[in-house]
Amino acid sequence: IEYPLRLSERSIVTGRGNAAVARGARERGELELAEQALSEAEKEEAGGAEWAMLAARLARVTGEADTADRLEQEAIEKANPGERVKLEIGSLAARFDDHLPGMERSTANEELHQRLEGIDLSTLDQRERRRALVSLALLRHALALEGGDLDAAADVRQQLQDTASADDPLVLELAARAALAQGSPAQASDMLEAIHHPLRRIALGLRLVESLSENDLSEASSLLQTLPAPTDLGSNAARRLSALHWFWQGQLDEGQRIRCWQEAIHRFQTAECPRAAAELPGRLHTSLFR
Repeated sequence: IEYPLRLSERSIVTGRGNAAVARGARERGELELAEQALSEAEKEEAGGAEWAMLAARLARVTGEADTADRLEQEAIEKANPGERVKLEIGSLAARFDDHLPGMERSTANEELHQRLEGIDLSTLDQRERRRALVSLALLRHALALEGGDLDAAADVRQQLQDTASADDPLVLELAARAALAQGSPAQASDMLEAIHHPLRRIALGLRLVESLSENDLSEASSLLQTLPAPTDLGSNAARRLSALHWFWQGQLDEGQRIRCWQEAIHRFQTAECPRAAAELPGRLHTSLFR
């Protein structure tokens, strides 16, 4: 999902003492300071859930995807029941988002399907439960489209529509994504005008660029020029969309590919997308020496 409700960014990792210092340093990109504070936080927290989640996030930034997965699972297991489910949903969203366009990830998506089925929302209050349900719906819809299950995706949209309305911006956005999956970019382009949330609009626009690039590079390039890159990079969602924007600039303009993809790699790293950051150098090498 392009703009998930990243609950893990807003839950137990609020930080106290060295944990707060580590989190702030990580957000500013001061990795050495973050590592030092995290080491001190481990002593304060005795390796608790907050420390493990901070360590997982730092590991993603430094490209240690497997270590990050292990630490994140440790955080989930150590968290109290109410926070555990929010961390699990945030983990699923982060794992789904960590990819480049065109990456093969059927095995990873099957794992996500299995983890989705094990989530228990009973520990959440009504407000948090609704937010969690929306996040899960976004994930289920995205997984259904990637798997080619258009009926399942339609069921998810209907469920959201039943609790909102047919012209709800989120329902319209998912309908546009379904149109792209069915090979109808013109229909999705019309729907783009109804999306006013800045990040969601950019996310859908970049997905439309991807669809157009399969048949019409000129049109895809023209659309990309109309999509401003995120200016407020205060969240992983914004940082990831910024990375994707740089990726598509390089994909569509071979003369600028090295510069753009180097910037995209850096931004994928800061967005905690180690798998995408690790995949792109290989694509750049292949592009240069094909």
